[in-house]
Amino acid sequence: MNAIKRKKIIEDSLNLVMESGKTPEGFPYKMMMGPTGCINGYIGVPPGHPALKEDFCIEGEIEVHGGVTFEQDGKYPERKMTMDENGKVKLFNMPVLFEAPYHWIGFDTAHYEDGINLELAKKYHNAKSMYSLKMMADSFTGKVWQPEDVREEIFGMSKQLKELENETI
Repeated sequence: MNAIKRKKIIEDSLNLVMESGKTPEGFPYKMMMGPTGCINGYIGVPPGHPALKEDFCIEGEIEVHGGVTFEQDGKYPERKMTMDENGKVKLFNMPVLFEAPYHWIGFDTAHYEDGINLELAKKYHNAKSMYSLKMMADSFTGKVWQPEDVREEIFGMSKQLKELENETI
């Protein structure tokens, strides 16, 4: 894969991040546009948190729309090497979507009774994928989630994680 194509893939991935920050309880979070035109929510769980098992999977049930459908350990940015069109070696930091040292969990809003947010998807998807999303929209006729709805779910997860933390103190 050449450097220009790799850079485009990285930029496309980062452009799907709609919002990131810290919850009121202090957990990092991200809201991202998913490939189906639905919004996904993610929260970073720090190492040693009582909700994590030894294998870094979530222990117990975190109540969130559709359940936890994503788990991934965060990564540190990697230093990559590439060559420009003149053959000169260049170094760059490969950005990551889910940062270490957190274990990231998330949920999606692409379930049976959910709808596709076509208006919002236009900002994040190209014309080719928008065509596919419009075709799919007839099948997804339920609730169309807005960013504030997803943020509320993320913050609800955060409160649950904080409660688990406080129970073990």
